[in-house]
Amino acid sequence: MSTQGRSLDDVGFIHCSTAVQVTGVADAFCSDDPLTRVILELDVDAIETSGTEVRWELAGGELFPHIYGPLRPEFVVSMTPLVRG
Repeated sequence: MSTQGRSLDDVGFIHCSTAVQVTGVADAFCSDDPLTRVILELDVDAIETSGTEVRWELAGGELFPHIYGPLRPEFVVSMTPLVRG
């Protein structure tokens, strides 16, 4: 289930994915969404150095990274528009 429209306080963590998982996640949760999406490349070392926990958790038979804290601008390495084929 997608957590779109729910806050970090509601969910408890931020759903993330690896580069390989991005297309599958976008197709599963945003395929009917007309909004333009961006892919944020994050610096996991910077996240963990800040004291924010990143856990790899099983969902749908795959391990996904989840961030247990706020996403801060200094964690973002790059932003790329999500282009669907």
